[in-house]
Amino acid sequence: MNTVFVEWVNLKKESFENDGVNTDDINVAANNVNPSVAVDYSSQSCIGRVSVWQSGLMDIEILHIDTEERLLFEHHQLDGIPDFDKILKKYHTIMVMGKMVK
Repeated sequence: MNTVFVEWVNLKKESFENDGVNTDDINVAANNVNPSVAVDYSSQSCIGRVSVWQSGLMDIEILHIDTEERLLFEHHQLDGIPDFDKILKKYHTIMVMGKMVK
C-alpha cells in the first residue's frame, strides 16, 4: 500500500505545487515489520503529513503554522485499491486555503 501511495505522490507533485502546496520530504521506512512512507507538505499557512503503512493504515494531519492549531487529523484503514484523490481531497483543500472546511 505504501508503494502505491509513493507513486500517487510523485504523480500529483506538480499539481500540488501549482496550487501552492510543496512536497517537502518523502520519508521511507523499509527496515521494519510494517514498512511505511511519510510525506511532509507545506503551504503558505500550513504544514501537513500523510503517512501510509504497508498494512493499509493511513494517518493524515495538518497544523496551522501561526496558531499551531490542528486543522485536520484523520485515521483510515485502506482496503483494495485506494482512491487517494478522494481520500485526500479535504486535506488538499485545507492545505491550499489554510483553514478548516466542511
